[in-house]
Amino acid sequence: PLGSPVDLSGRSIISPRIGGVIADAVAIEVSLTEFAGAPIFRSDDAVPIDGHVEVTHFILNSPTTSARLAVESLFNVQGFPNIDPAASPTTITTLYSLGMPKPFPWMVSYTPRAASGFSGGPVLKLDNLGARLWAIHTHSFDADITVTAETGHEHSFYKDFGGGVPVRLLMKAIDDARGNSEEIIDVAP
Repeated sequence: PLGSPVDLSGRSIISPRIGGVIADAVAIEVSLTEFAGAPIFRSDDAVPIDGHVEVTHFILNSPTTSARLAVESLFNVQGFPNIDPAASPTTITTLYSLGMPKPFPWMVSYTPRAASGFSGGPVLKLDNLGARLWAIHTHSFDADITVTAETGHEHSFYKDFGGGVPVRLLMKAIDDARGNSEEIIDVAP
């Protein structure tokens, strides 16, 4: 059951190494009977959601400037901000716009960042079809960025970001493992 310690002996444990970097995420084999009643869906399934609002632009502000930017992707990130797995999970809505930094080129990035306790939580990509499991949250970081606003002017900001390992790369590592029990699998980004 969720929240209980899991005995890892005899289970497959797979982590991807993407472009030479070991991703801070693993897949651990579980049996369907361990989580009876938990929803099961493929990562490419869109789960319908009620009340989805299409967000097309946002304003990035600093004390000296602001820029209106186009939203490329909208995400919900879930986790336990007080690092208490017995508590109910919290969901924050984040977004990605072109030009936002990534610690690694293959990483999914978004702002604002998620709090401590969100690591390992799902990053759900939202669109007009619903929500899809897109990444696993692994990083929070700050960065200086320069963005080009819709007006064509460049603006510089110091901003907080979150990052996650794309589920498609984690799934590729699982497929490439071919039944090996503990392994780091090289995958191309």
